[in-house]
Amino acid sequence: MSLHGDPEQDYPYDPGCADKLGEGEGGRPRDLFSPCRDAKLVGRVHKKKQPGSLDMNMRTAKFHIGDIVRHRIYPFRGVIFDVDPEFANTEDWWLSIPEDVRPAKNQPYYHLLAENEETTYVAYVSEQNLVPDESGVPITHPQVPELFSGLEDGRYVMRQHRPN
Repeated sequence: MSLHGDPEQDYPYDPGCADKLGEGEGGRPRDLFSPCRDAKLVGRVHKKKQPGSLDMNMRTAKFHIGDIVRHRIYPFRGVIFDVDPEFANTEDWWLSIPEDVRPAKNQPYYHLLAENEETTYVAYVSEQNLVPDESGVPITHPQVPELFSGLEDGRYVMRQHRPN
């Protein structure tokens, strides 16, 4: 069953709302787990895949929810809490990246609970710009305990989601 009561319903998705982890459309709680897992990206809308269906153009993501990663150029790291099979942000956002470092759209993009030496925030990063973080240092982002139950073997374990 979908969040909206209709299992066939499309899931509007706005990566810009990721910084409001607990709020969705109209202030209702946003479920981070249902739309993006087992979803096929159609433009900027996720459609639930039918059981047993395959998308031959879908790439396998290199990283997984709970992995700790760092940016290969910029000094920040984070834990992955969501994955888009390919770019799913606005064209304006993508064009704001300098052309000489602008990543390709046809690759997985990751939502991170990110941190640097000064602050914590939510980041949206292409696969080509991430590498594993092997420091062994836990992520200190204040929202980690909301989504993850702990750290096991260097990876955060997603809390079990219970439908309302």
